[in-house]
Order: sequence, then structure tokens, then C-alpha cells
Amino acid sequence: MKQIYDEMEQRVAERTDQLNITYKKLLQSEKLTALGKLSASLAHEFNNPLFGIRNVLAGINRRVVLEATDKELVEMALAECDRIKRLIISLQDFNQPTSGVMASVDLHQLIDGILLLTETELRHKKIKLKKKYCAGKPHILGIADQLKQVFLNLLINATEGMKGAVGGTVRLSTEIFNKNWIKVFLSDTGKGIRPENMDHIFEPFFSTKPEVKGTGLGLSVSYGIIKRHGGKIEVESEPGKGSTFTVILPLETAANGKK
Repeated sequence: MKQIYDEMEQRVAERTDQLNITYKKLLQSEKLTALGKLSASLAHEFNNPLFGIRNVLAGINRRVVLEATDKELVEMALAECDRIKRLIISLQDFNQPTSGVMASVDLHQLIDGILLLTETELRHKKIKLKKKYCAGKPHILGIADQLKQVFLNLLINATEGMKGAVGGTVRLSTEIFNKNWIKVFLSDTGKGIRPENMDHIFEPFFSTKPEVKGTGLGLSVSYGIIKRHGGKIEVESEPGKGSTFTVILPLETAANGKK
């Protein structure tokens, strides 16, 4: 009788742990959804005043005879308006709900959109970005917003892993291999990952960050997304010298060939 009671108690405890984990996942999902809706709403509201400002500046540039210095300043302001517009479009696109439908994705263009979102943060932290793409415009078959989530997670992790408050280098490159696959390398010069943590970094809720800075879901979610796209994520790291994450994905021609 005692054995049956102990087994039931153990099952209840296990079920309680599972429910707690599920609750935490749902809570985090709701927070991310709310944040996404707020960001998209703000981006939409920014469009109208930005459109007005740009029109005024463009009108001045066309109708008023300006001195060389003033004309240069107006043209710089117009260029900044265009940059903000691209940023708003990237932000709105990033927060679009997933269609769940695979489509042709220009991988370089997708990554450039993520870099645009993080440009200010990199500059603020004085982090140098060194980018080297392979030739051409490699396309993969994928769900764009999910892939954006992966590369944004990896880029944020790279910047947060830098030593000290500012400085460091992030290297981003792509390489086609075996004709049917593409590798995306993202390296940083941060503090690296301890050997004892390497086997756990893709586990849900595992994080080396302070609780206030992370939930431990970013890498596990990214791992799942890339796996569903027929690829994989690899990592190499040396404490004190930084980490390199490699995302491997099938090119569109290879993905179509598997159907």
C-alpha cells in the first residue's frame, strides 16, 4: 500500500513540475506576443509624422535655394528619414504573425534586415560588425519571421556576451558548401561559454545570464526552428576568447529536391 502511495505521490510531483514548466512557457509566450503587438502598433504610429517630416524636408530641398552646407544637412536628414522608414518596415515585418507556410527567402536580405534592427545597439556598445557574404543571392525555403527570430537571438547573445560594457567585434559570414547547403557563421569576441555548459545551452530554460536578462528560451527555440527547416546549429567556444555559432540550412534547390 505504501509503495502505491509513494508512486502516486511521485507521479503527482512530476505532473506538477510539468504544469509549472508549461505555465512558464505560456506566460513568456503571452509577454512576447504583447510586446510584438505593441512594437508593431508604435511602428505604425511613427509612419505618419515621419512621412510629414520627410515631405517638408523634400519640399525645402526642391523649392529653396540653399547654401552648400545647408543643402548637405537637408539631404542628410532625408537620408535619415529613409533609414527610419526602412527600420519601421523591418520592425513591422518582424512582428507579423507567422504564416507557417514555407516560401523562397533571400537569406542575405533577411539577415540585413536584422542587422538594421540592431545597428543602433551595436554602435552604442561600440561593437564592430564585420560582414562577409558569399557570392550571389542564396535562397532557402523557409518561414521568414521564424528565421529572423533565430538570427536576432544569435546576434543579441553575441552582443551580450562581450567583455565589459562596450567594445568587441562580431563577425558574420556565409559560405555555400556541397552545392546544396549554406552555412551562416556568427562569431563574437566575448567571454565564451564554459565547457560544463556546452551540453546544456540548447536546453529550454537553461541560461548563463542573470534572471532579469534572459529566460533561457532563445537558443532552444532557435534550435527547434532550424531543425524544422531541415538544418542544424553548431557551436564552438573558448572561455575568454568568444564563441562561434554556425547555422546550417539547405538551399532552396536542395529543399525542393527532397519533396
